[in-house]
Amino acid sequence: MAAILVDGVDLVVMSLGGVDVPPSRARAVAARARRNGTVLVVTDGRWPTIDLHLDARVAGYTGLDEPARRITGIRLDVEATARGRQTLRASIDVRGGRGAVAWTTSDQGATPVALKVAR
Repeated sequence: MAAILVDGVDLVVMSLGGVDVPPSRARAVAARARRNGTVLVVTDGRWPTIDLHLDARVAGYTGLDEPARRITGIRLDVEATARGRQTLRASIDVRGGRGAVAWTTSDQGATPVALKVAR
């Protein structure tokens, strides 16, 4: 299905449902995505030879102690690992309010690195 989507969609987000994709199939789909300029985002499974691995975990919530007792934001601990690079870690606070979403980061000892965009 992903191979068909990368022919006509610029961004494909796909859940693998915990499945491991065989390397030969992953190479074929990745080549097709690259040829068409499609970004392929894979979740919940293993995809061999990825360029960037992102892992995020909820570290906490904000707003529950306020009078309205509603979740108004979350804190995510994020790790980003690019192929051949050291893992970068940061915390991201995502907050909502007044019809908008705002986020801020807190660097955890790593210098941000600009990633090259494949063309």
